[in-house]
Amino acid sequence: MKSKYVFAIIAVLALAAVSFADIGPKHGRYEDPGYFAFYEDFLGAALLTVCIELAVVGAYILYMGKKKPEIAKNAKALLAAVFVGNIISLPLVYLVSGVLSGVCLFAMLFAEGMAVAIEAAVVFVLLDGRWAKKRVLSFEEALVLSILINAASYGAGLLLGRYYLF
Repeated sequence: MKSKYVFAIIAVLALAAVSFADIGPKHGRYEDPGYFAFYEDFLGAALLTVCIELAVVGAYILYMGKKKPEIAKNAKALLAAVFVGNIISLPLVYLVSGVLSGVCLFAMLFAEGMAVAIEAAVVFVLLDGRWAKKRVLSFEEALVLSILINAASYGAGLLLGRYYLF
């Protein structure tokens, strides 16, 4: 499938996720103090996060694939590895950020750090001869990619009003 079609599909899914999740500030929305609003938004936020992160990985593949041809040759494996890393890290990050929501900055740093570490490890392990014929990324490259994709999805959350800096 051509890359422009993949990006178009990801963009449509991201727009659907934004409308589905009703992402935005929740001031005064929930009267029941026992109601955890973060569970309601999980599916939409997860879909949006995956779409954003896969789009960033797609851009990374297009850019770095010219410098390192093995990245372009293993593009599907890289996208799949990032997807698996997301499936593993998203529930953990969402749970941690919900449980530690009273200490917002600490929760954000801890949850995003955990996501970066998990996704970098998953990408490194899966692309080390398991899903690719040879090592595609070093651990440092996988870590930089993970920081990039998580910064992009967190930045989108800031823009949509879902996350707060302090």
